[in-house]
Order: sequence, then C-alpha cells, then structure tokens
Amino acid sequence: MNPVPRRRWLTCLSVLLADARAHKLKTAATLLGLAVGVSVIVAIHLASQAALHRFQGTFAGLTGVATHQLVGVEPLPAARLASLRAEPAVLDVHPVVATTVIVPPSDARPVPTSLRLVGVDPFLAAPFLQLDPEALAGAAGGQLFERLMLEPALVAVHGETLAQLGLSDGQGLTVRGPLGPREVTVLALDDPRLAAANPPLMLADIASAQEIL
Repeated sequence: MNPVPRRRWLTCLSVLLADARAHKLKTAATLLGLAVGVSVIVAIHLASQAALHRFQGTFAGLTGVATHQLVGVEPLPAARLASLRAEPAVLDVHPVVATTVIVPPSDARPVPTSLRLVGVDPFLAAPFLQLDPEALAGAAGGQLFERLMLEPALVAVHGETLAQLGLSDGQGLTVRGPLGPREVTVLALDDPRLAAANPPLMLADIASAQEIL
C-alpha cells in the first residue's frame, strides 16, 4: 500500500474513534438507529417473500400446470370452452369457477375466516391440478371426485384448515357468498396445495360452486 494513502486512512480512523469516544451516547444512538433500520428492511423483505410464496401457492392451486388463463368480468360462456378445444394450438382446457367466501364467526371462531372456493370439472381438472395421489386415495374412500359430482354442496378442504375452523371430516359448514349464506359439507383432502394458498382453497365440483354463487 502507498504510505501516503495509508497514513491518511489511519488519520481518519483515529479522528473517528476520538469523536466516538467524545460523543459516546450520540455514537451509540447512531449505531442503534442503523441496526433498527437494517432490521426493518430485513423484516419487510421476509414479509414480502412470505406474501409472494402465498400468492404462488394460490396461483398454483388454481391453475396447476396450465400455461394461460382466460378470464373476464362476467362468467365466460360455455360455448367458449368448445371453441377453445377446437383450436389446434390448445392442448387441453378446463373450466374453473372461483371466488372468495366468508365463514361467519361462531363460538369456536371469534373472527370471520376467508376461503377461496374453486369449482372444477373433475373429468377435466385432474391433469391440471396434479393433486397428491396419496391424498386423493385417502380422501372420501378414494372416491373424492365421484362424491363431489354426486353429492350437492360437498367441498374438499385441507385438514389443517378444518382444524382451524374447529371442524372434522364430514361436518357441515355455513359459508357466506354473493347470494348470502349457504350450507356445505366438508371433506378432508390433505393435499399441501390447498393449505398453501392464501386464503386456503375449498375445492368443489363446478356445479356445486355455481349453486353456492
């Protein structure tokens, strides 16, 4: 190192140390402020990452392996599905009805809870959602999609969400949608994707979802 810049660096360091010794409280407050500022920045970064992870969980839960979404302010006409299937560039499509419903508060739930109701066509949705085979085998005796289609107002929710709601597999639940309260029956489907979303997903047959909405 060049001796001149080194002497200057040592001189500056000695001046800073002397100033710190002369103003101990001011120096301590400055260092504390820097530490708090860094802590706040790290906390904001972690919170943003957590929110992004939850958003990605919701997106993956709704779309699975789909590459595109076609949405509208109003529900898309059923005829659009047939026209999309006829497109040579489209490998496959599946319809989805999705909205947020509210679980009203009760003795077991002092505050309302939000759930994302997702209605799918079981015949078309399986390749997209890629649900856990073990979870499907353990849900509703391995006949989850069949029961969702045949039993009205039947929905599948992750076991952790059921526990948070104070419910168990097969119990009834009141949800509030755009047309007011509706009664549904909940089944446990312990696929991580249902719980990873924010708010947690409630999976239903598309016809049941339309009735709730």
